[in-house]
Amino acid sequence: CALELANEGVQMLSNMRAKIGSMLERSRQEKDIREKLENEIKLENKKVEALSDHIEKLMIHLKHEATSKARAILEQAKTGREVELLRTRCDTMIKRNSRKDRVIVELKEGGKILEDQLRLMDEKYLEL
Repeated sequence: CALELANEGVQMLSNMRAKIGSMLERSRQEKDIREKLENEIKLENKKVEALSDHIEKLMIHLKHEATSKARAILEQAKTGREVELLRTRCDTMIKRNSRKDRVIVELKEGGKILEDQLRLMDEKYLEL
């Protein structure tokens, strides 16, 4: 009976050693897996940080683009108003110049008529 008890004790001790060995192996595997996962998490966190920085730079660029676009729109509107003003001035000058041209033509015609009358009078004077 003592021999059986001793054999059972040895068997239990052997079983316990096997369980402890498997537990140690599982603990090592879990530790390795945890280290790998922590390294992956660190790597992913670095990637997220890099993406965040890049997104921030893009947002700043978009802000500058929006500001530039707003300035360009304002400048375009200002230029459009200036063009309209210049067109109006140009039309006014064209009308004024055409009136002056008409007056010049009338004066030339009047001058020619007076010249013709003067010639006629000279001819009549010479006849007398």
